[in-house]
Amino acid sequence: RQALAVFEDTEQPGNQAAALRNIGDVYRSSMRWAEAEDAYRQALELTRQVGDRTGEGGNLNKLGLLDIDRRFWERAEDQVYRALD
Repeated sequence: RQALAVFEDTEQPGNQAAALRNIGDVYRSSMRWAEAEDAYRQALELTRQVGDRTGEGGNLNKLGLLDIDRRFWERAEDQVYRALD
């Protein structure tokens, strides 16, 4: 969380997105699904804002993996295919 605050304060959206993705991973590992999804979606938005297509694909993939964990099969498939675009 401290790293996230530093990246927010210094306006580093790429690093902020990476920190949010890592936070999402922690939440996902703890089965805190809603919090993980929120972190991944925030990271996705930041990567889109800066035009980071690789980061965008990675975040879509993370959302797909989260949906697999939650057994939301159709949503997971959609997210993973979007990550490939």
